[in-house]
Amino acid sequence: DDLENFEDRLARKEKESALLTAELGEKASLLSEARKTAAVTLEKKIQRELAELSMPGVVFSIKVISPGKPDGSLYKSSGFDEVRFDFAPNKGEPPRPLSRIVSGGELSRVLLAIKQVLGARPWPMTCIFDEVDSGIGGAVAFVVGKKLKAMAQSNQVLCVTHLPQVASHANRHYVITKGVKNRRTFTEARPLERTEREEEIARMLGGIAVTAKTKEHAREMLRSADK
Repeated sequence: DDLENFEDRLARKEKESALLTAELGEKASLLSEARKTAAVTLEKKIQRELAELSMPGVVFSIKVISPGKPDGSLYKSSGFDEVRFDFAPNKGEPPRPLSRIVSGGELSRVLLAIKQVLGARPWPMTCIFDEVDSGIGGAVAFVVGKKLKAMAQSNQVLCVTHLPQVASHANRHYVITKGVKNRRTFTEARPLERTEREEEIARMLGGIAVTAKTKEHAREMLRSADK
């Protein structure tokens, strides 16, 4: 029976495949339109966050690239779109793919902006920021510290920083030192207690010479971060 009715069975399967492909195309098109609408809102919110993170002149855009009329070979579990983040760190430059041109510090701040916009997730994340404060200081650095602390309310945040404005917001503060023992170099990460934190924040503020004024400044910075 399979052999004698092969052509009929093949025709039925081809018709079924065509109907399913058409249905898949409709759903992928709806998803694509929703994605394009959401991209406009998302890029505006991320752009505002980046301005607060001392990147006011940057351009951040989301490109939703659809390959035209799809056939079955173009579908993925996420539809038929390719989504790309474009980035122009300097005014007057055209946006280019973020993955190709962004520096480490810029990438950390873009990631921080995206995480802030997307908000809470149903499960906690571990986020590692390396030199997120690159090229910033003062009040903007304090804003970065506040945003990292807000993210840490529902996630685990690990941050490598040289700025006291950022370090003062941490729940736990580790100091990294490098030394030579028995003609070998070792790196040590040591957790600091509150009084040690004041000393370290003061050192970050004032350099080698830690004065009573820098210590008081460090205490005030820690009190502000606690609030």
